[in-house]
Amino acid sequence: MHAGIARLKLPYEWREQRDVKLTMVDGRVIYENGKACLVEQAEIVNEAQRRCHEMAQRLSLVG
Repeated sequence: MHAGIARLKLPYEWREQRDVKLTMVDGRVIYENGKACLVEQAEIVNEAQRRCHEMAQRLSLVG
């Protein structure tokens, strides 16, 4: 990854200590013990980083 492109930081990565243990919406657990339950986190982060790199290329920020 290009040095000028910051790694995507998700809100629960901002602190070493995890304050949020469980998040529920409409009775469904969506986040528990540091992990999103309804999505594949690594897949989403990889896709976001790929798109960020593509955008940086279009803007001529990276080669």
